Amino acid sequence: MKVKLGATYFVFLMSLGYSQMSYSVSYHSGYFMQHSEYDNPITENEEFQFSNGLQGSITYPIARNKYIQLNFGLISSKLPLMDTFIISEVHNTSYQKEIGSLEEIAFPLDVRIFISEKVLTGYGCGITFSGINHSFKRKTPIGSRFEDTFNSTGLGLNGIVRFSYEISESTFLISDITVRYLKAIRFSGEGRDFSNYNHNTFQVTLAVGLGRIRK
Repeated sequence: MKVKLGATYFVFLMSLGYSQMSYSVSYHSGYFMQHSEYDNPITENEEFQFSNGLQGSITYPIARNKYIQLNFGLISSKLPLMDTFIISEVHNTSYQKEIGSLEEIAFPLDVRIFISEKVLTGYGCGITFSGINHSFKRKTPIGSRFEDTFNSTGLGLNGIVRFSYEISESTFLISDITVRYLKAIRFSGEGRDFSNYNHNTFQVTLAVGLGRIRK
């Protein structure tokens, strides 16, 4: 009996999927409300602020007006490191020059419950898994370049509000506002000691792209 009920429910989900499954691709720009590198002595008074990237999502129905949404993304952010060079102390003249940078490339996977009563428009929340590549690049006084890299794995939460505008029967213009909190739970980097290092971010992103419903 349980096998029959399970098979019936599976067929029901498949029928929903073939009629209402949707896909989307979009470009996004983000702003860090909080970034743990603010406290890094290397950054001094500089702060990570903006990011950009691409994302794609698959939305699959599980019940009436409820969906499982998988969102795959790439987020790139860069913090230039500046130094001040004094030309003349008498005339109080100086200039700033970029001497290096901190760069991060994240690959978040958002898994969430998405509530939608109108095609692709809706809202949702869920958990996020992310791999992050960190790199520190600096120019030395003799003109050579120094680079240090390591990787981390993050776990966190996300929430989304999505709006859509119909272009054709199955194609829509979409716009997302997403908030995402991530905390690193694992680091790897050639035997380095990460016992005193932590990494967490809270970010808001705005995305614009195209969505398509599979009829």
